Amino acid sequence: ASGMVQGSEFQVNTYATGSQTGPSVAMDESGNFVVVWASTSQDSFDFNVYGQRYDASGAAQFGEFQVNSFTAHSQQLISVTADGSCNFVAVWESNDHDCSIWGVYGQRYDAFGATQGNEFQVNTYTMDNKTHPSVAMDEDDNFVVVWDSFCQDGDDWSVYGQRYDASGVAHGDEFQVNTYMTGAQLYSSVAMDRSGNFVVVWASSGQDGD
Repeated sequence: ASGMVQGSEFQVNTYATGSQTGPSVAMDESGNFVVVWASTSQDSFDFNVYGQRYDASGAAQFGEFQVNSFTAHSQQLISVTADGSCNFVAVWESNDHDCSIWGVYGQRYDAFGATQGNEFQVNTYTMDNKTHPSVAMDEDDNFVVVWDSFCQDGDDWSVYGQRYDASGVAHGDEFQVNTYMTGAQLYSSVAMDRSGNFVVVWASSGQDGD
């Protein structure tokens, strides 16, 4: 917590052929953590998403694991969040999964790395591309996912979100985050506190006139 280096730099991925890129990390209140990333050709297709769990001392917990169960085409740009006990949720963009080029999908896990339920689609509006998801969770395992959606509001990219309860059931409908809709709003990111309050940020093209 003081910013002092703990141990040495270490390699997360054990499969080292091709490219491993776009990592995301989440930690629980005891210092246990999970890292996720995209890996090319590891399962004989294009990019797919993988993870590795660690204890608070930085020791790997079992081997790296594949996150996505739909393995055709590419799965990439993964984001992960964890609660205080290291239950975690990962979300990513998946190509041609719902026949609409890119869509956003997720998977819930318990603290031991066991999947909770099946892989699920986050976005309900399925026309055009949905990319760059970000996810955040509160202390009761409720979580929110945000992503960039092309032409959903009729004008270029916009930011949308969906809230979930602890069992992975969608809470309400997906909602638009940005109120300024001219040009592109994209590259969204979300953070949530222990009580479920959350903040979303994104980039907006031309909104300030420059």
